[in-house]
Amino acid sequence: MMIITDRLNTTTSSTLVDVDIESRPLCWFILPTMKHGMLGLAIFIMSATLVIIPSHRRLRKRHHIFPYNLVLSDFCGAIVFAVFEGTGELPLEYVEALQTISVTSFIVSLLSIVLVAGYQFITIRVDPFGAQNIITTPRLIIACLLTWAFSFSISVTTVLTISEYTTIFTLLLCISLITTTITGFCYVLIYRSVAKVPCEGNITAARKEENQRVLRTFGLVFGTTVVCWICPWVHWAFLSLGFEYMCLFNAGDMMICANWIANCVIYWWRLKEFRAIFSSSAVGIVDVL
Repeated sequence: MMIITDRLNTTTSSTLVDVDIESRPLCWFILPTMKHGMLGLAIFIMSATLVIIPSHRRLRKRHHIFPYNLVLSDFCGAIVFAVFEGTGELPLEYVEALQTISVTSFIVSLLSIVLVAGYQFITIRVDPFGAQNIITTPRLIIACLLTWAFSFSISVTTVLTISEYTTIFTLLLCISLITTTITGFCYVLIYRSVAKVPCEGNITAARKEENQRVLRTFGLVFGTTVVCWICPWVHWAFLSLGFEYMCLFNAGDMMICANWIANCVIYWWRLKEFRAIFSSSAVGIVDVL
C-alpha cells in the first residue's frame, strides 16, 4: 500500500537524475502538505471514535462490531503511515514490519466492509427477525479475529516472499476489486429485498423505513469507498506495469486518507447518539481546562 510505494519511491529516487526544484510540478509541494493535513485529521477522528464507542454502553451494540473493526483497521494503517512519513530511511527489518502491518490493515478494512454488507444481508433478507439465531455477538467477534489472522497471513506471505513490487501491487489490486465486487453484489441483493417488502401495517412500514435508512448509510459508505479508491487503484495499476508518477502517488494517498475520514463520518458521526456523546465529552474537557 502506501508504505510499499513510499519505499519504492525511496529506492528509485536515487537512480534518477537530479531535477532542478523550480522545474518540478506544483503538485510535488502542495499535495504532500495536503496529504499530511488530511492524515492528521483522519487520525484524530478515528482515535476519538475508537475511544468513545467502547466507553459508552449505549454505543456498545452488536451491530456496531463490524464497523468498529473497520475503523480499527483504518486507524492501524494511518498510524503506520504516519510513522513512516515522519521518519527517514529505516532498516530493512523495520520497513518490512511496517509493510506487513500496512497490508494487514488494508485487507482487514476491505474484509470488514464485506462483513458489514453480509451482516445487513442476513438481518434484512435471510433472517430478518432473528428466528434462526444466525447473528450472535461471539460469532461476530470471532469473524473479526479471523479477518485479522487471515489478513496477517496474506500480508506476511506477500511482503516476505514476493520480491517483485509489481507482483505485490497486482495482488493488492486483485484483492481490492474482488472484495469491492462482492460488496456491491450484496448491496444489490439487499436493495432488492427492501424494495419488495410490502408496506402493510405500522410495524412493517417502520421496519422497511429503518432498513432503507440502514441501506442508505452503508450504500453511502460503499460509494465513497469506490470513489476514494479509484485513484489508488489507477496508481497501483501503473505500478504493476512498472510506471511511477509522484503526483498520482500523493493524490492516491490523499484519497485513502479521505476514505478513512469518510468511513468514520458516515458510520459513526452521522449518529445523533454518537454526536451527543462526543459533544458532552468535548464540553467536559473544556470545562476541566
